[in-house]
Amino acid sequence: MLLGVVDLTGDEKAVATHSLPLIQAAISAAEAELKVLPAVSGLPQLITLGTFRPQLGGAVARECLSLRHAEILTLLSWDMASTGRGYGAQELAELVYGESGHQVAMRAEMVRLRKQLRSSPAAAGVDVASKPYRLTSAIDHDAVAVLTALTAGDRMAALDLYGGSLLPASEAPGILSIRHHLAAALRESLLADGSAEELFRYLQLPEAIEDEEAAYTALRVMPTESPLRAALVARMQA
Repeated sequence: MLLGVVDLTGDEKAVATHSLPLIQAAISAAEAELKVLPAVSGLPQLITLGTFRPQLGGAVARECLSLRHAEILTLLSWDMASTGRGYGAQELAELVYGESGHQVAMRAEMVRLRKQLRSSPAAAGVDVASKPYRLTSAIDHDAVAVLTALTAGDRMAALDLYGGSLLPASEAPGILSIRHHLAAALRESLLADGSAEELFRYLQLPEAIEDEEAAYTALRVMPTESPLRAALVARMQA
């Protein structure tokens, strides 16, 4: 579905090698805004990719989350989509704080998180059960959606959803593990079987700016007449 166009009008300077990256940057900015629109699934949407302001919400309301609450919800959402077994207080504390002995702090943080979820229209019924800690209902999590798209072989959909690194401000061990896993899964899928357009889109991500292997792979599969080639060569020579 076509939602809009980016128009670059001008004289011969408008076709300079730097013009295409500028257009791509404008497109990426527009896509980033679209990604935080309410999820079409009707489920509360958890936005955690490429943002320092994680959000939870849906069609009625959206609310910014603290980094700690976003970390906890990310871990619980990822668990629900994989094993579904939940976490004990000690295990979850280690994933968040990086060491044992923080169970009391985790329980206190969970009390604050539950209070926010239960009082916020943006949460739309999302809650956290105990023993083990787990989500009581599904949410539409952008990180999980990216992995689901990659598993289905839909790299373009994964790129549409992937706004950048997972919770880039977080140093929680559990988040670092998911961040690395998701980024690696996206990169390896594209290097193995990505089209020239998909690889070019990937190379616009901040984490891929210095990825020479991805750049050379894109050049190898890119048609010689492609207008993307000049922009990519100019970028590599910069």
